[in-house]
Amino acid sequence: MSRGGLIMAIAAIIGYGIFFNQPIKTRLAHTALLLIAFAVSYYAAIWCYETIYLTNYPDTTGSLTRVESISIRGSLQQRAWELFVNHPLTGVGWHNYSYNSINNATHIQWFTYSEHSHVIFTQIASELGILGLLALIPMLWLIIKKFSIKQTNFNAFLYVSIGVFFLYSLSEFPLWYLRFLYIFVIYTALLDDDRKLININFGKIFSIVGVIITALSLFYMLQFF
Repeated sequence: MSRGGLIMAIAAIIGYGIFFNQPIKTRLAHTALLLIAFAVSYYAAIWCYETIYLTNYPDTTGSLTRVESISIRGSLQQRAWELFVNHPLTGVGWHNYSYNSINNATHIQWFTYSEHSHVIFTQIASELGILGLLALIPMLWLIIKKFSIKQTNFNAFLYVSIGVFFLYSLSEFPLWYLRFLYIFVIYTALLDDDRKLININFGKIFSIVGVIITALSLFYMLQFF
């Protein structure tokens, strides 16, 4: 069973126990009950998998050993690092991780084809470079700035959800699927409850932004196509 899924589920339960605004005894009781319920469900799922599914489909295990799994994960990070070092400013271009990493297949100990490094920061670094990493700063700053141990239950729910997304993004790539990305973006935006009235000539701003986007698009086309 997935170790990443196990860690995320436990983190979500503990996050509930830490952040939700309830009496401490109530939080401890709820957290203990949730952990017990999760443990029972988790081991029941393992039992069903081993005794029912594998009995009927014995040739479909296909699971990797721990050493193999670590070797593959390390190989993915090694490829991402090499792509970033060779193209530090802009990376190799969006969705070009797999294509460009094939060039390094001959000197990587364990090469496995993959379109993603399975870690959000190394993936962005390899494909979008320093510019892509800098684009993450406003989002990370918002999440850090709004964080507080004492907060509303609504914000606690948002933080627990964002935390699960973050942990998941360190072992897989959920934010590359629109169904997950929409939820993450909405939850992150809801953290910003500041309200400001700004009178700006948006026509000029849209024109400037349009010119910048067009210029960057042409730059990427010349670099990677």
